[in-house]
Amino acid sequence: MKFKRFAVGIFISQKLWLFLNSLYILNIDIMKISFDFDSTLSESDVELYAKSLIEKGHEVWIVTSRLGNGNEPNPKWNDDLYECADRVGIKRQNIHFCSMSNKSEFLKDKGFLFHLDDDYIELSFIREETDVFPVWKYHGNNWKQQCDDLIRIISIYK
Repeated sequence: MKFKRFAVGIFISQKLWLFLNSLYILNIDIMKISFDFDSTLSESDVELYAKSLIEKGHEVWIVTSRLGNGNEPNPKWNDDLYECADRVGIKRQNIHFCSMSNKSEFLKDKGFLFHLDDDYIELSFIREETDVFPVWKYHGNNWKQQCDDLIRIISIYK
């Protein structure tokens, strides 16, 4: 696999190169970005980051394994998620409940740049089955830098 080097100091894989070309061909201006909720967007540092992305004009989504759309065990089941979405500024139409199905099924072919999640297995399905870049959030890693690098690279091609 060939790699191309850019000034931002990271290597671009063939998958990213194909994604960048599709952005150029389709002239896509909006960046769709997806966040898991539990142990990801529910954490204050991620919440602040997501809010900053919305303020910069990006389209932010919550894609969660949680039960929703009438399948919740009780009516208040997702109140914490909705409260967080309201604080961040995520529109209700940009919240998708996978109801324990793989998130890759929803994310596939929808134009998302990346999905931030704490579940490595879920991210493995996303990496294998979609064109979405999986970003793993775990304690102490550089998830935010990885997200910013992807946005910066895409911005070069806009």
